[in-house]
Amino acid sequence: MNDQLAWLIKNPIRWFEFWNDLDPFDFQKRISIRYKTFQFYHLSAARGVGKTKTFESDITRECFDNTTREEKELLFTTPNKAHLSPTMDRIILKIESVPFLRNQVERILRAPDFLVQFKNKAVLHSRVAGFSGGKTFFGLHPDVVWVDEGQIFTTKPMEQLQGCLKPKTKVRVSGVPNDVRKSYLYKTINEDSFFKESVITKFDRPDYTQEQDDFLAKMYGGHSSFMYKTQVMAEWSKVARDLTFATRALDLMANWDYEDYKIINLDYEPDQKIDFEYIDIPEPLDKLAPIVIASDIGYSPDPTIIGLFNNFPDKGLRLFGKYVLTGVIYSQQEKLFEFLIDRFPGCTLALDEGGPGKSVALDLSNYGGTPFTFVPVGFGNSVVLGKTPDDDKEVKQRIKIFSTLKLEQAMIEGRLKIPSSDFALIDEAQNSTKSMGRDNTVVYSGIDHHLDMLRCAVISDILPQLENMNFNSFDFRMIGD
Repeated sequence: MNDQLAWLIKNPIRWFEFWNDLDPFDFQKRISIRYKTFQFYHLSAARGVGKTKTFESDITRECFDNTTREEKELLFTTPNKAHLSPTMDRIILKIESVPFLRNQVERILRAPDFLVQFKNKAVLHSRVAGFSGGKTFFGLHPDVVWVDEGQIFTTKPMEQLQGCLKPKTKVRVSGVPNDVRKSYLYKTINEDSFFKESVITKFDRPDYTQEQDDFLAKMYGGHSSFMYKTQVMAEWSKVARDLTFATRALDLMANWDYEDYKIINLDYEPDQKIDFEYIDIPEPLDKLAPIVIASDIGYSPDPTIIGLFNNFPDKGLRLFGKYVLTGVIYSQQEKLFEFLIDRFPGCTLALDEGGPGKSVALDLSNYGGTPFTFVPVGFGNSVVLGKTPDDDKEVKQRIKIFSTLKLEQAMIEGRLKIPSSDFALIDEAQNSTKSMGRDNTVVYSGIDHHLDMLRCAVISDILPQLENMNFNSFDFRMIGD
């Protein structure tokens, strides 16, 4: 072993500094030492505190630290590719960019699964739990396992993973609390008392400011909100929740590799105007196929999400482009919608007309330019599904619930595909949870800007066909000349 490498891996804090090229926070020092000390370790962390850097440091230290030269099998697993690929890409990039690290590696594979084989007989495997029910773990008997995003690592893959562990296997599970009782993250501290636990909040970062806290409190709906408590304080509540979407459904939706997918970010100052002469416009997969523009309206800190879809009669919706607007005033958002309507004549525009979307929807309903089909969506409204056979009473369902069920159905049936590279959308969908409210109705929790955009898209051709609607303001109709 290289002398410099031997000196680095002897101390986990020193290795963290080298691997991440930065000084660790105090909590990262503690966790780095505990990872080396304890066989079973649980980390509940707020979103964005730096747990992944600590994870990567521990993974790579274990890979290079195999002085016995005996075969050593290591496994890094996440619930989806969106969480696994960035971590493995960073690990491989670091190894390939540092000569004395690269000299310790026998081979590197990136497909179908990431694999790094070291000259010291250590092998790092990576696996996505996915909807296979954990079958991708068959044949593995790791000495060390890292499970990231454990809050969405559910029962079947968890059981399969447990089946391949050896008595002395080290297990590290980390994630952000979400009150899902069936998750690995929850079970490791509530059912497996032998897991050593650490909780890291946003306030454990010395660079976390009051301004940042005020911003997050506003975005999440207050200091007492579910999102603030989980994402900032890393707390579990007494409310039991389930994941909104089945893992299988999400994997079927996001298993599409589309290299020409474009995400256009517009992060503006309040008085800044969109320069439509230079704005990027994603190209559809098929210019002759119907176009659906779907949107969840926001401003700041909540962004506006605009998705552009081809709606194929035989295949359904395919997302080919996306705009993310932050700080763009509503009048400029309206101009962007009009610009896109003119760019895609005859398109369908479906947007959330609640809250800030109300004024945007009102103005667009009076647009006199290129004809388009307008489908404003009021998630607080209800749709009549039918009548009871006994007393002929209407059976109603909130459009929020109705559209969510239709969204999952479209995922499972393959009628909705989003590019696998849109990690923000996938992450939002995977972390959405649901619980039962006091009135025995479903309540959805989590950030849902992308999800509301998808909800609008999947019901854009369903709502106009429904006759019995409790609708607030606008009708479904062709607008324009």
